[in-house]
Amino acid sequence: MLLTTTNLTKSYHTLEILKGISLCVDRSDSVAITGPSGSGKSTLLHILGTLDTPTSGSLEIDGQDLSTLSESGLSRFRNETVGFVFQDAHLLPQFSVLENVLLPVRAFGRVDAAATEQAESLIASVGLAERMTHLPGQISGGERQRTAIARSLIMEPSLLLCDEPTGNLDGQIADTVLEVLLSSAVSEDRALIVITHSESLAASMSRRFTLKDGLCSEV
Repeated sequence: MLLTTTNLTKSYHTLEILKGISLCVDRSDSVAITGPSGSGKSTLLHILGTLDTPTSGSLEIDGQDLSTLSESGLSRFRNETVGFVFQDAHLLPQFSVLENVLLPVRAFGRVDAAATEQAESLIASVGLAERMTHLPGQISGGERQRTAIARSLIMEPSLLLCDEPTGNLDGQIADTVLEVLLSSAVSEDRALIVITHSESLAASMSRRFTLKDGLCSEV
């Protein structure tokens, strides 16, 4: 299994958000996690992406027990193994599409001709070959989200985590973004986990979980 959680819990003071989450997700799985607002979906996603730590329980990704890593080791692991796509693309407005996609590589000082060529290939694969030099303010919302997807893939992660990736998009644009995400999971043998309120998006995934009252069950 690529990702395994065992009895994950998360509490803030006396408030229990997650009450024992056990999941197994393999490569090429596309997983939707649905549930009412406030049920802990984003909290769970942040823990799976090592942006937050559980109160108790264990998380293993790609054979690595995350509790054994230092802060610097965890940061490197996250950058190299996990890709993120959020509802807001979070692009840096002063950087071009190409420069934004290269940001995860730049974090470790490895921007070279090969990295640039890879970024250009990813940008072309999401249909933005003609937008590489454009700033975020010069492209549409759907194009910004596709830029964010390309950025999330530049380090060739094993796990791609998305929080409402089509939440700000309508119709055909949302369908295009979803198609890019699913294609990436299948063609590159990576796991895709999506937090969503969209029934149509959830129905497109190979597996679906519902999170309610701090517990998660597969539908």
